[in-house]
Amino acid sequence: MTVRAPAPVTRAGVTAFRLYAVLGLAAALAVAFGLSAPRGLDAVVTGVACAAGVAAFVVTALAAKVRHGRERLVALHQFLAVLTACALVVWALGADVPSYLDVLAPGVLAAIAVGRLGCLAAGCCHGRVAVRGPRVAYRREHVAEGFPGVLAGVGLVPVQAAEAVVAGALVAAGAVSGLGLVVCLGGYGAARAGLERLRGDGPPSRRRVSPQSLVGVGASVVAAGYAAVFGGFPIAPAFALVAALFLIAPPALSDVAHPRHLVHLAEAVRGSTEAARGGGTPVVVTACGTRVSASVVAGRMTVAVAPAREAVGTLIARLYGVDAPAGIARGGGDLIVVDLGPV
Repeated sequence: MTVRAPAPVTRAGVTAFRLYAVLGLAAALAVAFGLSAPRGLDAVVTGVACAAGVAAFVVTALAAKVRHGRERLVALHQFLAVLTACALVVWALGADVPSYLDVLAPGVLAAIAVGRLGCLAAGCCHGRVAVRGPRVAYRREHVAEGFPGVLAGVGLVPVQAAEAVVAGALVAAGAVSGLGLVVCLGGYGAARAGLERLRGDGPPSRRRVSPQSLVGVGASVVAAGYAAVFGGFPIAPAFALVAALFLIAPPALSDVAHPRHLVHLAEAVRGSTEAARGGGTPVVVTACGTRVSASVVAGRMTVAVAPAREAVGTLIARLYGVDAPAGIARGGGDLIVVDLGPV
């Protein structure tokens, strides 16, 4: 099932990303103060820690903008930076750090859960091309805001929505269990280690593991160490184990399912088919090592792709509006032949 993404800009002219950022901050404050009051924690300490967290978020966001030349937020990095700032402030005020972190961590993660809905609407942090299962498709309005035009109308994995749901569940679990930091830090680290495998907004890479996945595993390991000292065993070690398993598991999708590589693949197919119409049989190699060769056989344009699995042919067929079951054939080894129809 493919669902159209929400509009990236509200009728009032406010971008969805900024709207959900404000709502996320409100959610963070509501969760933090809502959990601290029943536990007898000082509201002033909680408030100062929240202010420090907001300051840390702004500083890291500005630093990333200076470094990359554009706004670039990495939720996991922001989560760790904000928690670190909160912990330092609570410690400086002479309060019990573990007690406050158990209410502040769910608050920070609540902000991320709401913020990810803004990512879903804006089209940033989007997923890879979906071969099966639920999909989200972006429109011309999103392209006008910077979304890749070649991916408009293409069903993508709704990874932002998945992360929002997981983060929300972790917030609830952390609040109910009383182990807010262990559950949120360990659980979110493990979740990001897994969900990174479905992300498609970065450049395609031959690396098996992304840096963010490694950071996620590291966060889960830190949570496990924290649990060994302050309580929460064996929940946190279980999160660390799950995160580590994501690193050694086979890729959820091939690199050719990566939207950026799909753009390269589409360009390779387009160039190869144009040359084939002129009587040539060119071979184009993409950045990820995929070989593409087009030819005209019996008046029909066919494209051979290798190495590739059937899912790759499905992606190409969908991109060109070809009926996948009838338009894809397996060749020898990892060769896929896609029928693009009459010349």
